[in-house]
Amino acid sequence: MLRVTGLSGGYHGSAVLREISLEVEPGAVVAVLGRNGMGKTSLLKAVMGLLPWARGTIQVSGHEISSLPTHQRVRSGIGYVPQGRGIFPRATVEQNLRYGFVVAGRPMRSALPERVLELFPWIREHLRQPAGTLSGGEQQMLAIARALVADPPLLLLDEPTEGLAPAVVEHLHAAVGRIAGSGAHAILLVEQHLRFALTLATHGYVLERGAIVVSGSSEELQREDIVSRYLAV
Repeated sequence: MLRVTGLSGGYHGSAVLREISLEVEPGAVVAVLGRNGMGKTSLLKAVMGLLPWARGTIQVSGHEISSLPTHQRVRSGIGYVPQGRGIFPRATVEQNLRYGFVVAGRPMRSALPERVLELFPWIREHLRQPAGTLSGGEQQMLAIARALVADPPLLLLDEPTEGLAPAVVEHLHAAVGRIAGSGAHAILLVEQHLRFALTLATHGYVLERGAIVVSGSSEELQREDIVSRYLAV
């Protein structure tokens, strides 16, 4: 599904990613872990073509996308939920959802998919509500739903639990778990909340100063020596 090989990149000639190679198999959930400032968000931006400079290869479903602009990468089958959600607060919930069709190159008036409304049943009652009036957790779920309307094979989630209360994190965990359980989307999850990430993912990578220093199963990444050295705040 996703194969990244020898990916390096950064800002204004300063490298923040160093020779990263990773894979996400179809239907799998893979976590990218690490402390703040270690390159996790930059990795997703590089996959999306949003990093000022990058080299290496990126393949989605066997197709090389490294030279494509961001909008074509989206149309190759990537759904991207950025850190901070990126919703349009003055637009309604329904309009926000329909923008997901636009970025994927589909007609904005396409019917909203039932599978997405079933994943987030509360959305039906809030379609005409301005998105900016939703709670933080609802806005995060809306951002994920917007990415899913075009049915992308690959979903990138950047720090989805950031700023959310513990009870809301549990609701979000259940929602992402349902998405993962469908098997319809491979998920690359950047997250600092270890329990959230490692109870959803089957495999993970740990970044330290822009390089992968540890990779392994979710169980292996919960070892005390790994957590204390690379992940504890």
